[in-house]
Amino acid sequence: MLIHKIFTVAFPLASFSFFLTCQARPVEELAYIKRHVSELDDSYDFIIVGGGTAGITVADRLSEDSRNSVLVVEYGYIDPSPDILMPAPANNDRYLPRFYNYSSVPQTELNNATTIVYAAAIVGGGSAVDHMMFDRGSADDYDNWEKLQNPGWGWKGLLPYFQKSVTFIPPTLAQQKEFGYTYDESAYGGHGPIYASYPPFQWPQQKTQWNSWLDLGVKATKEGAGGQALGLFWIPSALDPKNETRSYAKSGHHDRAVRRENYHLLTGYKAREISISRSQAEGVKIQARDGSDKTFTNVKANQEVIIAAGSFGSPALLQRSGIGPKGLLKKAGIDVKLDLPGVGQNLQDHAASVLVYIYASNTVPNSQTAATNATFAAQVQALYYQNRTGPLTVGYGNSVVFLPLQTFDTNYKGVVANLSAQNSLAFLPSGYEISLKQGYAAQKKLLLASYSSKSSAMLEVFFNGDPTVVNVLQKPMSRGSVYINITDPFGDPLIDPRVFSNPVDMDIAVSMYKYTRKWFQTPSHATLTPFEILPGSSVISDEDIKAAIRQFSTPTIGHALGTCAMMPLEMGGVVDSELLVHGIKRLSVVDASIMPLAPATHLDATVYAVAEKAADLIKRRAR
Repeated sequence: MLIHKIFTVAFPLASFSFFLTCQARPVEELAYIKRHVSELDDSYDFIIVGGGTAGITVADRLSEDSRNSVLVVEYGYIDPSPDILMPAPANNDRYLPRFYNYSSVPQTELNNATTIVYAAAIVGGGSAVDHMMFDRGSADDYDNWEKLQNPGWGWKGLLPYFQKSVTFIPPTLAQQKEFGYTYDESAYGGHGPIYASYPPFQWPQQKTQWNSWLDLGVKATKEGAGGQALGLFWIPSALDPKNETRSYAKSGHHDRAVRRENYHLLTGYKAREISISRSQAEGVKIQARDGSDKTFTNVKANQEVIIAAGSFGSPALLQRSGIGPKGLLKKAGIDVKLDLPGVGQNLQDHAASVLVYIYASNTVPNSQTAATNATFAAQVQALYYQNRTGPLTVGYGNSVVFLPLQTFDTNYKGVVANLSAQNSLAFLPSGYEISLKQGYAAQKKLLLASYSSKSSAMLEVFFNGDPTVVNVLQKPMSRGSVYINITDPFGDPLIDPRVFSNPVDMDIAVSMYKYTRKWFQTPSHATLTPFEILPGSSVISDEDIKAAIRQFSTPTIGHALGTCAMMPLEMGGVVDSELLVHGIKRLSVVDASIMPLAPATHLDATVYAVAEKAADLIKRRAR
């Protein structure tokens, strides 16, 4: 993928043998990690399908009560390579064995291109392979969830779970002075298993970029995690400050849960379907992912089956189990257990468009130096291995701007008026049923208010000193889908992001392009002499910019959500506000697929909060 190739800085890997001692697990803990179904108990109180960020978090919390037996079934494995702990993304975040081999269907608005679709296949899920950007959306983002008839899912209802999930470590006074880090510790306040902290390094060019936003009139915000994630601010990384390593679901939740006898993790297995009898989930049928077991094993769930297979895997599993749009299921030859039209619909992601510049007056070293200078690359490695400092402590960056529409588009009132008058249903996937249309209409009403608001972000630009930036659309009107393949229902799903299918998204993306170019033209930026390479300064007209966006965009940056949306049944929802699947007892979904609308943030911290709240809901009804 173009964006990945542009941003990857190839730091050579060196030996991580010094990690191995601290990563070794006691022998007795390995007994609770299962390699074959013959090692499992006959039944468990809770079976969780998916050992990613959400699944492992929920499993940890449920197994805190020794009376609960918990099984996690994960397609991937525990990655033994210590390099996964290194923050620097070039070394591990796109290492293909850690991902499903998913691609999108051809995207009409991207010149019919087929693109990589990222979905982690590893214990720890997305938190094991992401860029470690650990921020939250604004209050408006989550309040919109609650306004879709989901009581308790607004900002005030989720904040305690954001706080519960994390242990925040503020930057040192020296780091604050050197880099300008600002924060508000009261926004965090918890003592959770996941660390949020700031790296002891930033590229010098980052300060120039920061000042360039100030030149544009963007105001600096002291802290974005308190419900006002707007303007220019610092965000922490999911980083353990004790050794400057990745803090993720495996290290934070699994590594403590695995010490418990009532927690079992089965790796290398896929869930074929949920066993359902009389509208109630009874267990899960599983099979080895490598096909070594030709038969399926049914594991019984005494209390609940919990789906945490991600925004692609969760709807596909429901559909394979006979829960979904009946027309699709019949074509695939699957017995319809429940006609639930919303399963696999409402797919959203943060579409991203790239701008590539060079700095003609760039100083050395810079973010590109390690890729071209072997001596410097070796020095960088030594800094990390010996002192836990330097560029390799930075996940992807810690400075961002999140801007409302009216900040970067002077015609924002016209955009809102056009959207209000638009027959938006005409741009939805074909076959949308009445309930889905009603749900989308409710979403549109909320998004119109957010588009007009100063308290809701539409554009994100994350920056780290590199002269290449990505414009990220935060609140798309376009909707995609995830369906099982009717010719191979148990193979990879058909993923159709339908990026820019609603023309309003493309119009906003054009405004984003124009505004980011202004950032490169500020007085502060002039000291680096920026020069546009891609798409090039000759691309001026709106139509030419649209053509560039179609060529240099990706429909997904790993923030897929919404395909098992938490909304009422009559609005096309899949789960209710208790996260229980409509019409099926003892079956819930707990991952990003339940988010009805995209929040303006990277999803890691929000998925933890959802999972923490989900665990409380499950424990409450189990009692």
